[in-house]
Amino acid sequence: MEDMIGTALGWIGTVGTLSAYILITRGTVSPTGKRYAALNMIGGTFAAAGALAFGAWPAFFSNVVWAGIGLHGLVTATRRARHERKLSLAANLLTMPTPTEFAEALLKTQPIAIMHPQAIRLPTQEELLAASRQAA
Repeated sequence: MEDMIGTALGWIGTVGTLSAYILITRGTVSPTGKRYAALNMIGGTFAAAGALAFGAWPAFFSNVVWAGIGLHGLVTATRRARHERKLSLAANLLTMPTPTEFAEALLKTQPIAIMHPQAIRLPTQEELLAASRQAA
């Protein structure tokens, strides 16, 4: 049973690392991207577990190193993406319009509905005087 698990882990790891290589040669993933690094890290880990199950020490150590390289690439890609998001946010803040520019742009694109002048009827002076007499 242990042999079967070790064999399965080894094959899964091998397929993972070979898939990463195929994806990179086809240009599907970036060599500095998270997907490539994650595939290498996971593939190396599984292949190392498979090699450990059979006591294949050279294969075990080389796959542990391969998984470590994948982990390093994943951490580096994550840090790079976070840094790029911060730079992008800073650039967006620098290019934000002033409140006046925003209002002008909004008025150009969103017309204001103006009520008909006769819709609001103000009382006449006589009506105001009559209302104040009634209140007194």
